[in-house]
Parts: sequence; C-alpha cells; structure tokens
Amino acid sequence: MSFQDIYLLLIVLHLVGAVLGVGAATFIEVFLNKSLADRKMDDAEKGFMKVTYVVLRTGLVLSVVTGIGFLLYYYSLGNVAKLQSGTLWAKNTIILILVVNAVLINMHKMKLRWGSALSFVSWWAAFLLGVFLTNNEQYGYIEIMIGYSIAVVVGAFILEWIRGFVQRKYAAKHPPMAPSQTVQSNTVPPQGTP
Repeated sequence: MSFQDIYLLLIVLHLVGAVLGVGAATFIEVFLNKSLADRKMDDAEKGFMKVTYVVLRTGLVLSVVTGIGFLLYYYSLGNVAKLQSGTLWAKNTIILILVVNAVLINMHKMKLRWGSALSFVSWWAAFLLGVFLTNNEQYGYIEIMIGYSIAVVVGAFILEWIRGFVQRKYAAKHPPMAPSQTVQSNTVPPQGTP
C-alpha cells in the first residue's frame, strides 16, 4: 500500500467519521428537544437516543483514529507546514474536547446545557474547519479557538432557548387537566341512571 493509498483511506474514513458525528449530533438535538417537550422521556425515545449515541461514538472513534493517522502521515513525510497548521491543531483540540465531553456526559458530570452545546457546536466546528480552512490558513490557532469558544457559549444559550420554546409550545397545546375534568373509568353510575 502506497503513501497515496494510505492518505486516500484516511480521507475517506475521516469523512465518514465527520458525517456520522455531525449527523448524529444534529439528530440528538432534534430528538432531545422532541423528547423533552413534555419534560419526560419514554422508553421509545430512550431507544432512539441510544441508537443515535452509538452512531455519534462511531463517528468520534473514526475521527480520533484518522486524526492520529493524519499526524503520523504528515510526520512520516516530514510535512512540517501541515504539522504547524493552526487549523489542524484547532481541529485536534476540538476533537479532544469532544472525547472529554463524551466521558463527562457518560459519568453524569456534565450538565445538559453545556454537554449538549459542546457536542453540537464541536462537531459542526470541526466539520466546517475541515471543509473551509484545511488548505486555507487565514486564521491561527488562537483566533479559531476564541471563535469556537464564543460559538459554544452562544450555542448553549440558543439550544436552551429552543428547548424552552418547544416545552412552552407543548404545554400550550396540552394544558394540564383540572381535577374536576378528569374522568374516572372505574366508577359505577348511581342506581336508576340510564
């Protein structure tokens, strides 16, 4: 297998990882908002979330493995320019943040607002960096990470607002029944009632 074949394989697997990660992170937000509209998650909704998390983790593993593969590839070719790329290291940092975030979410040490925002914004940030800045060094590492940090904070508030909006909309369509309106199916009608 030539270096060119290895590079092509890395690109394909990296793209598959990015597609799975970005797609799953997006669907997790959609499912989460739909599932939590009534402020509880039933078994079917939990099932959808579990499957989506498997897809997300698969994308994360592929992204980590191919990221390491790219570093080894560039190192073996002596491609110092690539190894000093701010965009490359920003993407690697964001992927590392995704790994740490996933571990903290699994350990229930990360609040939904920040864990959700970190996952969603990080996947999209890594994807957009790969698409638009991989071969275009307009911004350095610090600039990219400042922009990313701002996006995470803004994203957390936007996602929280969307969640609240969905819950308010659900509550407006499903007002709680007053105790006098509840029907008791096991009551027996009084004697003489038709």
